Parts: sequence; structure tokens; C-alpha cells
Amino acid sequence: MTDPIHCPMLDQLFDRGQVWQRHQYSSPPAIDTGFATLNQHLPGAGWPAAGVTEILYPQHGIGELSLLLPSLAKLSQRELWIIWVGPPWRLNAPALAAAGVDVRRILVVSPAQNTGILWALEEGLKSGAASAVLGWPQQASSTQVRRLQICAAQHEVPCFVFRHQRPGGQNQQTPSALRLQLKPLSTDRVEIRILKQRRGWPAAPFPFTLQRCPAFRYPAGSTPSTGDAGRAGGLGGSGNK
Repeated sequence: MTDPIHCPMLDQLFDRGQVWQRHQYSSPPAIDTGFATLNQHLPGAGWPAAGVTEILYPQHGIGELSLLLPSLAKLSQRELWIIWVGPPWRLNAPALAAAGVDVRRILVVSPAQNTGILWALEEGLKSGAASAVLGWPQQASSTQVRRLQICAAQHEVPCFVFRHQRPGGQNQQTPSALRLQLKPLSTDRVEIRILKQRRGWPAAPFPFTLQRCPAFRYPAGSTPSTGDAGRAGGLGGSGNK
């Protein structure tokens, strides 16, 4: 069999979600988000089960993690790890447990450098020991996201990449399976815009009401009061109360 011909212009169209290959017409495997309204807007009615979901947000604590809690609760029932790579705050294990997440299945990795975060994300996807991998890289090029997308697809693991939004960053071409942009509307509501999805076009933004946990994160500089919170790494920082 001959190798496929690589065309830079065609690669850009694939990354934008403007061209699909024949095998992509079948419904992609998806993970129920736990929110009927959100499922209705997503391809496959859920998060990509074998791909990268990028979540762009202007500031920490607007509810970006609340979107994942129902899915993480279900994934934590498996005998696998939910790997958190480079979270910018300490995890609050009691709050996660209150949301139904089994904190015994959480593994936190805290690389010092951005390259270490990207490396750990890729290794987590390849490990065969993860039900999901979450990461907070400071930067990620299109090539680096493509590597994560390929790993997630090959090993059939969902990967969630949280990215602090920079001006104009929503227009960046991306090879991820799904790319969302969040905008805070109030303390418990955000606007969700689907910037890119496989087998579909960017959609109009829609409001979404969050289900938040009390004490979702530790205030900056505070100390966890339980051993579990310390071992799990906590859901710390500020916001999301």
C-alpha cells in the first residue's frame, strides 16, 4: 500500500474541521457529559472518547471543571487512573468526592516546565492505565496538539486540554477533535461556543447553567484539612465556589 500524500493546505483544512475523511462519517465514540443540553450540541452526544477536547477560558474558576464532573464521576468507577497534569491549583478531594468522583482513582502529576506537561500528557495517554487525561499546558503548538490527538485516538482515551485564552487565540487552527470557548455570564452561567468539531461546523454560542460544588477549590495559600485532599493534590486556587 502506498503512503498517503501529505499536503500542507489539506492538513490545514483537516485541522479546521472543513474536510473529513470517509471513515469519519460514522458516529465517533463519545462519553456522556451528564448534561442533556450540552449533549445536544456535541457530535456523538458527548465528549470525544478517543480524542482531544480543548477548553478555552479567559480566567480560572469560571466553571471550566464543572463541565467535566459528571463524566469524571463515571470514569472514576473504572479500575484506571484519571490523570491530572499540571493543574494550576490544589485539588479539593472532599469536593470531588461530593460530586461523585472516586478520589482514589486520581493521579496528579506536576511537571515544572511546559515541555514536561506535554510529555506527561502523551505518556499518560500511552500508558494504558488511564480512563482520562487532563492537562494545563502554558503553550501548545498545532503540532503538539496533533501528537496528543493521535495518541488519544490510537489508545482510545479522552484527553481534556485546558488553555487560558489569549486575544485571537480562538482562531488558531487546531487538530483537536473538539474545541470549546467559555465566556462567563454570571456566577453560575457561562456561554459556550463550539469553535471546532469533527464532522460539523462551528456552532452559534449558547448559555449553559453550571452545577457547582461548594468549596470546589482551596483558596490560594490555604492548607488542606484532610489527608485525602493532600494526597489527591486538591482542586485548589481561587474561584469555583
